[in-house]
Amino acid sequence: MMDFNTTQMSRLLGQPNVTVVYLWANGDYWLRQQEFCDAFREVPLTHNVVIHVQFEGLSLSHCQLVPTVQQIMQQTGRSADSVFVYSPNAIANDTPWINLFWRQWQVSDEFDRSKMYQTDVDTPLESQWQTWALFAGRRTTPRLLALYDIWRDPALRQKCLLSKMIEPAPPILQPFEQADLYLDQLDEWMPITNPIEKMLTHKNFRGFCQNMPIDSVDGAKITDQYLDVSSGENRNFDLTKNLINLGGKYLFEITFETMTRGLTFTPSEKTIRTIMAQKPLVVYAPRHFLQHLQSLGFKTFGNLWDESYDQFDGLERYQRIMKIVKNVADMPANQQLELYDNSRQICNHNKQRLIALAHRRVNVHSNS
Repeated sequence: MMDFNTTQMSRLLGQPNVTVVYLWANGDYWLRQQEFCDAFREVPLTHNVVIHVQFEGLSLSHCQLVPTVQQIMQQTGRSADSVFVYSPNAIANDTPWINLFWRQWQVSDEFDRSKMYQTDVDTPLESQWQTWALFAGRRTTPRLLALYDIWRDPALRQKCLLSKMIEPAPPILQPFEQADLYLDQLDEWMPITNPIEKMLTHKNFRGFCQNMPIDSVDGAKITDQYLDVSSGENRNFDLTKNLINLGGKYLFEITFETMTRGLTFTPSEKTIRTIMAQKPLVVYAPRHFLQHLQSLGFKTFGNLWDESYDQFDGLERYQRIMKIVKNVADMPANQQLELYDNSRQICNHNKQRLIALAHRRVNVHSNS
């Protein structure tokens, strides 16, 4: 008897003889590669094969899955028209194969899930608000670096609402200490040529990361600058609602997306929650992320700050975003409030557009 996913994929494809091969991912990384390749090779040539990406829409071309699969196809004689993918990545030309996800979902399942935390409340600002909020979540080098860069700038730190991490430091290695996490290496994120300066800077950064408080750990010290959002669960709707309810405490948000490299547009609950909370945001994400949001009918915040950072990814995108964060934080409070007031119409439009997408299920899949 076929399992549920096989039956589901056969129905989406409209053909029998379907084998599902699961691809495991963590952010931009393809995991368990040999296991996948072995399973792909074992699929009978008389079957259609569906590459089912688990949970995250990483770029299959950027993570090198596409050339790897094409090599296996050449070795085994598999025809190109027997290969399909099932992935929430909305960019069609990331792979040469049809994405069956868009036969089930006309809009990303994350948009659909936003109905679980839809709110009609526009939270008024409290009297003691912060300029920026950063709810970091899982440990990645750019997220850790943002917390570090904010923390070591006392003036900026006082104007930022920060959450603790949801993952412990030791005994789990930091991402930049794992050689296979090639996108997270310190030499790329902290490119310092002077060997002594490099050694001291990297040591200070590692020490900061090891001593950082985290959520959901008994006895973790909570400081005035760290907000305990207590979860650790991915797609935790109570946590998402709690973060939306914090909207009165800050003006703008720094968002770090899950998928950040290559041809991918897979907005997660991080961006979608911020839209529901009606907060202007800067987004560390793949190149053209804002452009893709605009193609869905959302408006972005080029009237508040320079959004040319959307033409970049990686370190250059990060540096341009942090320059915006610092420039806005350095403004007098009345100018910050003026920026915030100038965002209200856009934020309201975006929230209504999100609700419409979630309920009307408009097709979001893009060709570029």
